[in-house]
Amino acid sequence: MSFTFGRPTILPTHFNVLLPNPLLDQPGENLDVPSPIVARILQFDLATNLPDHGISTLSSISFVKRWITTFPNVFDINDPDLRWDAQYPRLVFQRFQLHNIAYSTLLQLVRPYLLAHSRVHGSDENDAQLHDMIDYAIDTALKSMNAAEAFYQATYPRQARYFMIAFCPFETATCLCATLTHDDGTQLPRRKEMVNALGRAMGILDNLRGISKMGQSAWTILTQLISRLNLTDEERYSLKQGRKLHELPIKQSSGELDSSKSTDHGMREGYENLELEAELNTAQSSHVPDVVEGGLAANFLVQASWLDEQSNIVSQFDYNTLDGLWEWDESAFESLVVTK
Repeated sequence: MSFTFGRPTILPTHFNVLLPNPLLDQPGENLDVPSPIVARILQFDLATNLPDHGISTLSSISFVKRWITTFPNVFDINDPDLRWDAQYPRLVFQRFQLHNIAYSTLLQLVRPYLLAHSRVHGSDENDAQLHDMIDYAIDTALKSMNAAEAFYQATYPRQARYFMIAFCPFETATCLCATLTHDDGTQLPRRKEMVNALGRAMGILDNLRGISKMGQSAWTILTQLISRLNLTDEERYSLKQGRKLHELPIKQSSGELDSSKSTDHGMREGYENLELEAELNTAQSSHVPDVVEGGLAANFLVQASWLDEQSNIVSQFDYNTLDGLWEWDESAFESLVVTK
């Protein structure tokens, strides 16, 4: 987790500790269902054996890929065994948690390549290798968003306050924003898919911002970053379609969730009728009230507008919720602070 969030480690990398025996709480004689502690042992294995930052990126990626192959069938990252999900609901949460840890770790390793496409000019062997790594980095980012989306869908709304539900799509989306910010719109492969992934992240965080402080902070920041992107009309449509995938039915937003932590019927309906183009354009307006009041759409416009008028987003906004997790200086976010 320290590596994923760019934080210093608390324990030594090779910390000698006696691991629990997973067979002691194996559920019955069914060996297809791992002990509840297995997921934690897998995380511990990654944390203690991931090569240090000084080791090559390729070596670290190879290690994470090998680690992924050690998952039990019920946690398999490509074709998991779902037969036992109904009987053992914990498997669903543990599976998506492991998947997101895997992709988040890979994303941290390949993140520099998400910005490298702007530096590729020729076609010699070195540039060819760099192109391959750029393609792999983009593919990893998109898969990371898919994993974050699946985790959200499996846990919303009952377990939606768990920090990874909001943080994983936010972290991936900021990396995608950084990539799109440095692209001239002609060289970047799979650009439309990346924009659509940003829309899906917006939809997820829009739903989470009424549930958790992290969801609120992440949504506000991401909306501001997306408003700075130079998108074509087709890409804006793709962004809108991505966000629509996670629009809540009106009856759910006013029924399933506590009314004190979610939007009411009128607020949600007003927001749904607001065009995405108008929202992103208004994010750069000059309206700066001190107190945010009114409906959900008004909250969006006010907060996005206020953020855009700060000359330095990192220093001017209150990021206390995320500050405990994210090392800002080592994140992709720093490269997104564009001075007008």
